[in-house]
Amino acid sequence: MLKFLIKNIPATPKTILLSLLVAPLPLLLCSMLFIIIANEEFSLYSIFVIFTGHTLAYLVYCILFLPFIYLISLALKYLKQLHFISIAMGTFIFIKLFMLLLYWGHTGEWSALWWQFDSISFITSCLLAIWYWFLLQKLKQKSALTV
Repeated sequence: MLKFLIKNIPATPKTILLSLLVAPLPLLLCSMLFIIIANEEFSLYSIFVIFTGHTLAYLVYCILFLPFIYLISLALKYLKQLHFISIAMGTFIFIKLFMLLLYWGHTGEWSALWWQFDSISFITSCLLAIWYWFLLQKLKQKSALTV
């Protein structure tokens, strides 16, 4: 019944890179909208500041994490282990590292409880893993149709 979770995804390096670049964007947009609505910050300056902060977070993802995630995804592809479960586990590890860096950036100290389970990291990693897996599936189908 749940065989699609462990089914290998035959993706090209181009589709892997495109999926990795696009995967965090819906989550960032939802986060921006949530912050704007929850804090009732509807001025143009506040929206610009929130947009700039999220753009910086995306740039940190692209510069610090994307090369490693791309290499790991390529290795998993060649080992025929690129499936939803491996994507979800890898996403959770990198989200946890990102949250640790974010905490350090805000407070200037490392979290003493870095090893504890944290629901925000789990939910974020699940959403990113689902979106990345979905993009790989759709781009695979699109490239199969164009060939």
